[in-house]
Amino acid sequence: MAELELKNNPGQIQALVLSGDALKKMGHYLKALERFNQALLADSNYIPALKGAGYTNHRLKSYAAAQTQLERAVKLDTGDPDIRKLLGSLYFDMGMKKDAIQQLRVYLDLSPGASDRVEIERMIQ
Repeated sequence: MAELELKNNPGQIQALVLSGDALKKMGHYLKALERFNQALLADSNYIPALKGAGYTNHRLKSYAAAQTQLERAVKLDTGDPDIRKLLGSLYFDMGMKKDAIQQLRVYLDLSPGASDRVEIERMIQ
């Protein structure tokens, strides 16, 4: 569906992000990143594109790019638990344990019923 929308409206931000999300789920990270970056060219503060690009850059081990995108996203929406979780995971992989724990604690505060709560609590102890 997103691909059809992109053919009809190549600059449509939501379709770019949907396409990026689908590619990301299939493990096609470079193509997904291309879609997220296209969306960010249209709106550099579009949070779903920042989250997608941040996650994808993290998976590609482009940590500095991921950090820039996710930190911008969290400044734009401090109450989004997904951003906090993504940042926490990134910070752990970057060796920034203190920052990772802080972000994951905020994630748990924002998502008291999180399905991964026990796993996250073990990580931050």
